[in-house]
Amino acid sequence: MDKHLKEHIAYLLCVNIERIQSVSGGDISEAYLLETETERFFCKINHGENGYELFKAEKMGLQAIAQSKTISVPNILLCETLEKGGFLVMD
Repeated sequence: MDKHLKEHIAYLLCVNIERIQSVSGGDISEAYLLETETERFFCKINHGENGYELFKAEKMGLQAIAQSKTISVPNILLCETLEKGGFLVMD
């Protein structure tokens, strides 16, 4: 993860990110575990032309599932644009 993006996410969440670990398993986006002294967050980054729109749709889908109260889903903390693409942070 880019140092500037790490600092931007930390600023938006009002936290000090102490550790970043790359998480494998996805083909479309980069994925990271972000750790503070007391919290853990999951971050997805997509540098594609439609990266932000992809995450916006994912956010809406997760919110719809959460409203149905059928299964537990992560809380979306950030869904933001990048110069190219976007990122999503969940708890």
